[in-house]
Amino acid sequence: MVQQHVISRDREILGGTPLFVGTRVPVQTLLDYLEGGQSLQAFLDDFPTVERNQAITVLEQLGTIGHCGTCSVQQSASDTPSANAERGASIADSAT
Repeated sequence: MVQQHVISRDREILGGTPLFVGTRVPVQTLLDYLEGGQSLQAFLDDFPTVERNQAITVLEQLGTIGHCGTCSVQQSASDTPSANAERGASIADSAT
């Protein structure tokens, strides 16, 4: 599968904040909308320079689209780097 480039970073534009390609809209803004309970459509309505396929591709790459095709940001304490490291160590320990 060919991965689309939908995120850009440039130190000269918003200090290198990850943006949707061709816009000045930070990717974090989309995540903030979804975390705040707003819909993908509400985000797209408020930021018309972001194309729907761009937003969906970013969400897919971040693993935030569920199997039913709805958007949700799924992050919990068990998904932190330290928790993942502990889980990996636990798996490694059980394999020996």
